[in-house]
Amino acid sequence: MKTKNKFIPNFARTHNSRTKSCRQNIGITPPKTQTLFESLSGGPSGGFCFAKSGISRAQLDWDEKGLPRSVQFNDKYFCQENGYRESIHVFCGGNHLGERFEKMDASDGKTFVIGETGFGTGLNFLSAWQLFDQSAPKDAKLHFVSLDQFPLSPDDLRKALKLWPELEIYSQLLTAQYADITADQFQISFQEGRVTLTLVFDHVVSALEKMRQDFRVWRSASLQSPVLAQRTNQYASLRSSTAPRISSKHESPVCADQFQMDAWFLDGFDPAKNPDMWAPEVFQAIACLSDSGTTVATFTSAGFVRRSLMEAGFNMERAKGFGRKRHMLKGVFQPKKPALGNDG
Repeated sequence: MKTKNKFIPNFARTHNSRTKSCRQNIGITPPKTQTLFESLSGGPSGGFCFAKSGISRAQLDWDEKGLPRSVQFNDKYFCQENGYRESIHVFCGGNHLGERFEKMDASDGKTFVIGETGFGTGLNFLSAWQLFDQSAPKDAKLHFVSLDQFPLSPDDLRKALKLWPELEIYSQLLTAQYADITADQFQISFQEGRVTLTLVFDHVVSALEKMRQDFRVWRSASLQSPVLAQRTNQYASLRSSTAPRISSKHESPVCADQFQMDAWFLDGFDPAKNPDMWAPEVFQAIACLSDSGTTVATFTSAGFVRRSLMEAGFNMERAKGFGRKRHMLKGVFQPKKPALGNDG
């Protein structure tokens, strides 16, 4: 069955205007020695490690519809109606990514950065990547930074993503490099550095701390070409394991000079089943990694989540949820300015 053009990403059309299917795209070899697949994924070795450690994999059950469910948290990874449409509605829509991608100015050299709590099946990353590819200027860059305590095995990830033919070419590019992940911090480059994925596999609080501490290495590597990034590998691994850490007690409350996200996807399991992911210290850490105007969206409308995000500095509101969920939450980071002292 032929794939409709609307599912063929812009970068695929650029390399071969006569492409008829996503699968044909990946198999074509252009005049250069790199295959098209390698050029889209950032080269044959587009991913590299920042720190080596053992990884605790997610344990899954699969229901009669072939949908994954976490054994550790006894919860589903996405809604039963349509996880792809939910991702577009809640996270891309809740953060207004379509309009923001369209308005990006590649000449200013800025990279749009998305932070996510709960990488799961990678569905949100792929949905955001697809929208970015369709909407952003061709020279714009996207950096997606995500954490997960129990990442899926390569086989489980591949099986889960087969549920979404709309994302087939993106899924294939991800799974081709995901299989090589053997570290708790890992970065993958796609489209010759246009899109970067950084994964941190750890408990949410520890992972957010790693995001705060290691942002300089991640940003430096993500801005390099794939070849230069490979040469940076040894330095990055050494720095990540041996560099001195700066205690947060010596830093300002506003967390100056930190890696700041443009948007947040809060997609942990249900707060009742995974309370650690929704603890107040998590929202404070998220605020520390945000700037004025940073947006946030999540599927839950739980009152304590809304209040905790507001206490952390986000202006929150309820919005129409997806499917059977009546409401979701979205908001904008607007930290309070410190009061001026009275010299009189």
